[in-house]
Amino acid sequence: MTISPTPFAFPPPSLESHKRGRGKGSSRRLSLAIALASCFLLCTPNLSAQSWVQAAGIPAKPIIFVTEHGKDLYALSTDSVYRSLDSGETWFPTPLQPGHADNLMTLYSHGEHIYLGTTNEGIYRSSDGGVRWDSFNEGYPGSMAVEFLSLGDSLYLGNGANGVYVRNMQLASSWTPYNDGLERFGVETIAASGDILIANIGLSTYLRRRGSPAWNEFLIDSAGGQLAVSRFYRFGDHLFAGVGSGVYRGTPEATGWQKVGINLLPNQAVEHLAEHGKRLLAGVPYRWEHFICYSDDDGATWGVLDHQLAELIAMRVVGNRIFAARADGLWYFDLGIPTGINQPISGRAEGFKLEQNWPNPFNPSTRIKYTVGVAGDKWQVASGEGRGMGGEGRGVSNVRLVVYDLLGREVAVLVNERKAPGSYDVSFGASGLASGMYIYRLTAGPFVQSRTMLLLK
Repeated sequence: MTISPTPFAFPPPSLESHKRGRGKGSSRRLSLAIALASCFLLCTPNLSAQSWVQAAGIPAKPIIFVTEHGKDLYALSTDSVYRSLDSGETWFPTPLQPGHADNLMTLYSHGEHIYLGTTNEGIYRSSDGGVRWDSFNEGYPGSMAVEFLSLGDSLYLGNGANGVYVRNMQLASSWTPYNDGLERFGVETIAASGDILIANIGLSTYLRRRGSPAWNEFLIDSAGGQLAVSRFYRFGDHLFAGVGSGVYRGTPEATGWQKVGINLLPNQAVEHLAEHGKRLLAGVPYRWEHFICYSDDDGATWGVLDHQLAELIAMRVVGNRIFAARADGLWYFDLGIPTGINQPISGRAEGFKLEQNWPNPFNPSTRIKYTVGVAGDKWQVASGEGRGMGGEGRGVSNVRLVVYDLLGREVAVLVNERKAPGSYDVSFGASGLASGMYIYRLTAGPFVQSRTMLLLK
């Protein structure tokens, strides 16, 4: 079992970086920098940090999909299907790996079967947990199976070249094309909202009510034109669309769309959506890093749950556990444990807080807000100071706010003085610094907390 600390983790063997053939020397230097940053953050006194755990039994290779089937979990790489019987802690490959090497694409659970789509061998299904996989291709052309969807008594499949196919699961039927009204046929994602089917094909979005004769094209951004959608997701009373420039929210009927973008990276792609209770989660890639953001108010405002230096391929929440299918394997953590990114530090300090800088990312300046609270009784102040602001033995704090680079070198001291309890705001100018991630740490009496910020030039 491998543990990956947040907010930093070792960078994965990215698919794109392998294709570009980056040098080993630069990769090692980057790994060293990240390791030092991880150590710096984790060694900070009282810093609450969440740890990702690498799923045992799955190699450190790209995992592209995670799903649940009954009480078991399944994970997919391009050449193997893995199964877990213990909520994802340990995994093993299914006895029979269907198809040929490197052509597995997607998984789906429906009824008593789990379905497997491939890039060029069509569809398989298993009724015994992957011990045996049977071809399920009647009427299907055999090309790229992108995504399954069930609605009513039918199973739908988005095809990467030939549109949408449907198969009635109550009848002895075969797959049939379901493309009336489609002008393009390379499906990228397909979803359901009530009895409405929704599909994205290139820069076009289509909907079709179950039983209606044809698909109809619609616009998510009527002013900005067509958008490529990475993921549709029904959450509560809204339908969400993750697109290349953020998040849009609409009605369950796919009307009334408005942008509810994530302020952290306002025009960055949102490729993954999931939910945990009443919380909406979004996976936001940035180069070969990713952020997991959350909203507790139906997308109106967003916070940061986690940030990792790893390529996120898929994301799934099962119970209270979130799984990240990454380029370096399958990782998870329990959502009931605080992540430390937006978690104030408690203990003997009351009311102390370090907030996320704004804007973030920034160029060339940003503002940092922090609150100096009341120290515990055992932390004394100079005689007479702070009286009337918290009682005897409570008051003025020695406050230090410092910015560090990823190697732990001090690059700026923003505050270094005694402060009375209250809220403060300080500006940080980075015109002389290079683009990248920086760490800022607040030390105020018994309270210590660190956060990260991103400078983009």
